[in-house]
Amino acid sequence: MLPTEILATTHSIINLERAWAILETVANTHAPGQTVACTRAPVIRSILAKEHAHSISLVPDYERTGNTMLLLGNEFPSRLVFAHADEISYLISPQGSGDDWPLVPFCKHLARITMDAVALRYSTSAAAMQISARGVIVPPVDPGVNLPHFKILSGVVQPGDRVVYDYPMRRVGSRVYGSIDNAAGVTACLLAAIALAQTCPDLPVGFAFTDEEEGPAAQNTSFSRGARRLLQRIRIPDQCIVVDGHPILDQNSFGNGALFAGYSGQAGSTVTPPALFAAFKYLAGELQQSGIRILESRGAVSRSDDIAIIEYTPHILLLGYPSNNGHFDQAPPEADLSDLVDLAKTIYWTLWKQNL
Repeated sequence: MLPTEILATTHSIINLERAWAILETVANTHAPGQTVACTRAPVIRSILAKEHAHSISLVPDYERTGNTMLLLGNEFPSRLVFAHADEISYLISPQGSGDDWPLVPFCKHLARITMDAVALRYSTSAAAMQISARGVIVPPVDPGVNLPHFKILSGVVQPGDRVVYDYPMRRVGSRVYGSIDNAAGVTACLLAAIALAQTCPDLPVGFAFTDEEEGPAAQNTSFSRGARRLLQRIRIPDQCIVVDGHPILDQNSFGNGALFAGYSGQAGSTVTPPALFAAFKYLAGELQQSGIRILESRGAVSRSDDIAIIEYTPHILLLGYPSNNGHFDQAPPEADLSDLVDLAKTIYWTLWKQNL
């Protein structure tokens, strides 16, 4: 069984309202690919300051890889949790004009609906991404042939501007809707990090909020480029944990807890080694006995930063939360706060259990 006193402390820190406050803040900060260090990293810093998590070191652009790192303890982490902090985005193509511009996907385009969007451009004076235009993303008539388009309603764009969906977070009970991929994973990691900072700040663990996970999806080498750059510059940890949304099978899959999987991409991306998988399943049983809900994924788990990590180490755990329409497939993306709370507690205890 897990220690009762620490369980009580983590339950008080990792809760629905804190999860919502963090998720709303992170998800409503637009972060197209290659901008995490200047978009969501400052927001993460403000969240940690508000939570008085002073024992956590934050490096917005770690080793100039574009990735944001949170580090606890006084030595490089023996365990590193990955949750990508970029969102699906598009580049304005040079072939457009007027108020209608083709988009080059900087992601795997799955949307079949027209949704509000904004174009963003980097301001050298403000050292930040700023809105240059508002409009809608129109899906292609023939996804195999045509590109999606950005239809401008106000403002002006130019080639190279980044376009992202603009759907502010909405909450109905514990269900949440908005740009959750992967702001929800970042939220769970931040909740776990805040709890660790209060209970065991010297534990040598870290969190990598990667950029360019949502890269061009045609092949693995153009996907998850931020994590690959990071791994080329660090000492490889004893264990890596990848946190992302796991597509649900039906609406009844929400609200049942966090998820774990033994492989991703139909085993074409990652397969967790048998000894590590067995050890985690034993921990999952302990978590369930302590009231922390964690279930094995029953659907297909998509590739994430694990496709970069597997080139360096096989010791990868795949954790996640139930999600739907992560890329605005048929509707706004959807998740459940209660699942994120269970995921944060799972991450906390997985890191706390150093013998896993």
